Amino acid sequence: MEFSAAGWCMLVAVILFGHDDKCLGSLCPDTWHSFMGSSYCFEDDQQTFDSAWDDCQSMSGSLVRIDTDAEFHYLAKQLEELTGGEEYNYWIALRDKYAQGVYLWDDDNDATWKLFWDEENGQPVDVDSYDCVAMQSGYGGRWGKVACTSTERYICEINHRCDEGEYFNDGKCLAINDVPPLSQSEATTFCQNHGYDELLSVDSNSSMHQFLMDEVLLDQPSHFDSLWLGNGDCSTIDTNDGQLSVEPCDSEYGFICNRERRCSALDDSFDAGGLCHRVIEVETSYNEAKEYCETESGYSNGQLVKINNRQIADELLVYLKKYHPTAKILLGLKRASENTFSWDDKSQLAFANWQAFQPDNHGNTEDCVIMDVAEDGKWYDVNCESDFYISICQNGSAVDDGVVNGRELDYFHLPMDDFDTSGTTAYPSVAKCAPRPLAADHITLTIDGIKDSALKFKPKIK
Repeated sequence: MEFSAAGWCMLVAVILFGHDDKCLGSLCPDTWHSFMGSSYCFEDDQQTFDSAWDDCQSMSGSLVRIDTDAEFHYLAKQLEELTGGEEYNYWIALRDKYAQGVYLWDDDNDATWKLFWDEENGQPVDVDSYDCVAMQSGYGGRWGKVACTSTERYICEINHRCDEGEYFNDGKCLAINDVPPLSQSEATTFCQNHGYDELLSVDSNSSMHQFLMDEVLLDQPSHFDSLWLGNGDCSTIDTNDGQLSVEPCDSEYGFICNRERRCSALDDSFDAGGLCHRVIEVETSYNEAKEYCETESGYSNGQLVKINNRQIADELLVYLKKYHPTAKILLGLKRASENTFSWDDKSQLAFANWQAFQPDNHGNTEDCVIMDVAEDGKWYDVNCESDFYISICQNGSAVDDGVVNGRELDYFHLPMDDFDTSGTTAYPSVAKCAPRPLAADHITLTIDGIKDSALKFKPKIK
């Protein structure tokens, strides 16, 4: 493609942080930034749908596929900033090429996420020759149908979830190895010695099994009829029909290694407390943020951030003060009853960092929690329906700490049944922990900012 003097291509930076790298494509400038596992290139050189598709593929990418609400809002925001609100169409990888009104992405997968049509202006139009879809700047990024032979601007996407040659599914990076063939135990050792967690475990009829059938085995033919799996019983998967079977463990086959996706600046992930985190720079309600982290983040154990020990709290704050110094971050913490909060995984508070006079449940409507980076990470209760806050997705959760309001109290953990919590007026969940030693008849903890906050409890006499 000839790059016109007027044409320009810009790989857009998520507001997350200014991480520069060399662009992988030849059509764009030599810097790019990524958002939630992908890099985006907004090209204003106008092409037909097919030509735009070819141009994106020449950069080892594709026309953009929009799978999440967060991704749509991010792209729409960038379009408005790039165009100044002027009206342009930008091709995306969606069309109804097989049947009118049946919209498929470029890999022929159904567009199952909600469709962002410009309904106020009559989209999608019911015109047989209009089979391709474009985002429309000047209309909030809402989608419209256009004739595929029309020449429009376009958005390319390059995915960086796993290393070159690996496959990504369900938060895991997969690699097929079949030279040399190994026994099952040798294959396990090989994976572990080459940066992988273990052999891939697969259940029949699982989404991972279907992914192997549809994407991996067809795409990368093996030298062997079977590949070792990590199911614990010397299971293999047939490379022709995907059937699972048990083979003698000393047989020699190829094998599939897997690992969790690494925290990487290319993926906008960063490490805190030994866990991967990613800032989602889109303001959403609690429920929207929670759903995204659990189903769309690409993490195998994705959840809204859980700050359950001092290390995560400190390391998150260092990162956020550098890249998001004024951010207010939704936590995966919600009011369980009038005086208690619990994390989304139903675990109780073992760490808290409330601001003075918080939580106050103003108007009896504040059941969710944010951390305010500008206030040294202090926590406030807020309305769950408010969409003024950004969020952080976290992959898994760490071991609970024994810290209340940032003060280490040398807790050790005992079951709630070991304590008499009668008369406890606030945060009875804290009663699962107590400072050493248990020598006194009762223990009193005073926690800043909680009304009537003396927690009095004592060991039960058994």
